Amino acid sequence: MTLGGSALTGAGMGAMFGLPGMAIGGAIGLISGWVQASKIAYEDAEEKTARLKKELETAKNENISKKNEFKTLKDTIDEYEKLKETHLESAEAAEQYAEACNKIAEEHPDLVSGYDAEGNAIINLTEAYKEL
Repeated sequence: MTLGGSALTGAGMGAMFGLPGMAIGGAIGLISGWVQASKIAYEDAEEKTARLKKELETAKNENISKKNEFKTLKDTIDEYEKLKETHLESAEAAEQYAEACNKIAEEHPDLVSGYDAEGNAIINLTEAYKEL
């Protein structure tokens, strides 16, 4: 009976440790899968963060460029407005006025409403300028 009892005890021990061993193995597999999924999600988040930082930097640079472009246009239009008042007083004033008009036309063709007999741009600063 000792032999049979030992066999039964061995089988009972195997069953006793087999089920918990399988459960532990399954838990380890789940944890390992979760760790791997977390690692992939972290790497994906880092990649997206880097892309968004790059896009933000590009947007900032574009914004700075647009501000500079607008400031240049505003300065040119301020000059244009001054010259508009005096362009009929002298040939030099008329030439400066035409240069200002042509500069605006070159930088912003959407502000051109036509051209005069000398081929100089006629600038329309009403609606088109407000849209800028």
